[in-house]
Amino acid sequence: MQLDNSLIMQLDNSLIRLLSSCIIRLLSSEVESHPSTAINACYQQAFQTKTEYSGLAVMGFENEFIIKQLIDDIAFFLIFCRVNKLEVVVSSIGSLDENRLYNVGTGFVSSFTTRYRGAQHLFVLKIEESLCVLEIYSEPVCVNKITGSDPDEVWNQVEFLKKYIGSYLFGITNTLVQEHLNANNKSPTCAVKEWTDIQKLEKVFNRHIKSRKIPSPMASWPTLFYIWSQQKSSVIQFPLILQSIYEPNYIFQEKELRAWHAMFTACGCTNVTPVSEELSSIEFWSKALDSTADKELLENPYKNNIL
Repeated sequence: MQLDNSLIMQLDNSLIRLLSSCIIRLLSSEVESHPSTAINACYQQAFQTKTEYSGLAVMGFENEFIIKQLIDDIAFFLIFCRVNKLEVVVSSIGSLDENRLYNVGTGFVSSFTTRYRGAQHLFVLKIEESLCVLEIYSEPVCVNKITGSDPDEVWNQVEFLKKYIGSYLFGITNTLVQEHLNANNKSPTCAVKEWTDIQKLEKVFNRHIKSRKIPSPMASWPTLFYIWSQQKSSVIQFPLILQSIYEPNYIFQEKELRAWHAMFTACGCTNVTPVSEELSSIEFWSKALDSTADKELLENPYKNNIL
């Protein structure tokens, strides 16, 4: 951060801690753990003065205009919550997943620092696509990495604070965290009559396909909805329709198909396949507001083993 022609602050936002250094022309401070320490050390070199300054004030963090500019594009602010004597920091709220413990899904990150085995350690919990990861740091070094299906399972493997469950220790059950999780993850929808609104479609796509790190089906994915909207029949065959936007002979993974299921549902479509997926690998989806007729129409071919 350059404040004027003579003073520059450098911030290194590492996982473990925020590090600062100050540069005044040809002079520079050591890397410090707090901006005030770095600024005062540099000023003492430059001006031989023992006057101390507030690092945050010098950096402009008390200026409303600067603060507004700094937070203008921030989508999420850190959540600090007290869990017994621990100060827990939720640095990423992640996505809402109603199929996982306490609805916390991929991208959730929470941490706290406490004394463990005679020294200060940082505990970092991350929820990934198919597993939960707990990393334990001593200074900048990760000394242990534990994986499991959920926060409670990974914490059970740590011989420490055994009377608490992981989801409680890392703030997942905290009321404020749950409120943010639900408020920030209201799933967008796009009705069939709105399929021409690319911005609305993109919001649904970003939520269900892009956020799950599904391999991108090219930039032509909106054509899928355009073709479907223009055809006379309200029914399409799945996953056959996806072949129009993926590479030839592409092999779909189960998580991709589930993601597209969620995408179609959010776009006002209904699975009208008359039998369960155990009996048929072919699915039929309808864009009709009332899909009852489409489902009834498909029942006879299935009963007669035509499909």
